[in-house]
Amino acid sequence: MDDVDLHAWCAEAKDLAERTFGQLQQALQRLPPSLRWPAHVLLSRRSDVTEEIDTLLPSDLKAMKTRVHGAYHLGQVLMGPRDIYIVGFAGTSLRSPDARRAKHSPVRDVAGMLRSFCDAAAAAGRSPDVGPSDFKRLRACSRDMSKAFLSAYRQAVLGCSAIPTEADDMDRLLRFFLMEKILDQLSRELENRSEWPVIPLCDVQAILDSGAGGRFRPPGEAAAAQA
Repeated sequence: MDDVDLHAWCAEAKDLAERTFGQLQQALQRLPPSLRWPAHVLLSRRSDVTEEIDTLLPSDLKAMKTRVHGAYHLGQVLMGPRDIYIVGFAGTSLRSPDARRAKHSPVRDVAGMLRSFCDAAAAAGRSPDVGPSDFKRLRACSRDMSKAFLSAYRQAVLGCSAIPTEADDMDRLLRFFLMEKILDQLSRELENRSEWPVIPLCDVQAILDSGAGGRFRPPGEAAAAQA
């Protein structure tokens, strides 16, 4: 990973942020009333998001690019009697074939799986049969899965040349790709399901607060605190 890669990733993320904030501004009046205040708060922090994207990526990143999955989430993991199988290596159809084949940071896939844990808990929490105590258990489950996955991943990739050698660089890279994933999720849900974007609305702000020295909460925890 060199400066050219970092600048390109940063530019892509800022373009995504601009598109997403434009969608959010246009969607304000059709959002459910309960989501309008979080939306207004996030819109007021538009410049904070751009600044965070500019500053998150380490300037001297010591790591190599590699082939990545590109669309890694729970739906791509199949459990068999004796093993698990990862499928869907073609990547997301929203990206060009050249973009899907390009080498990237594997931390981007890590961010995708962390978001998937959050999404699974959120989907289960939308059931009419889920009460407040059930929602707390779902929130705790998502948080515990995120911590367990990240801890096991860090152990498994010790010494891997595609992972930053400095722990702080790894944390910043992960926050960057989480921000990218959350903005992309917010964009897609504003386009398709305007009643669902509470999770990414709150989680963008969680990333911002962690960058300001606050506690970096697992994906989805911030939104759960709003419920």
